[in-house]
Amino acid sequence: MHGRAATEMAHFLDLLQASRRAVAIAKLTEFANQAEDLSARLPEQWHGRAQDALLEVALANGLDRTHGTDLIQAILAASFNDGGR
Repeated sequence: MHGRAATEMAHFLDLLQASRRAVAIAKLTEFANQAEDLSARLPEQWHGRAQDALLEVALANGLDRTHGTDLIQAILAASFNDGGR
């Protein structure tokens, strides 16, 4: 590939990467929103089960591969340790 075709391909790849990043961030944001919501709505005795269930959701959606297990755990800890507020 030369000239214009190479430039267009590079632009396409940049756009595709930006799209992947946006979707991954949206998933992570929704995961955090759900963690906050559950921690606020559920009685404290259900928090452990909710965290386990949300961890399964994160794994099923590949959030651990995309963002790392440490970040997923940090979101759960922040959401449930402060009562979801």
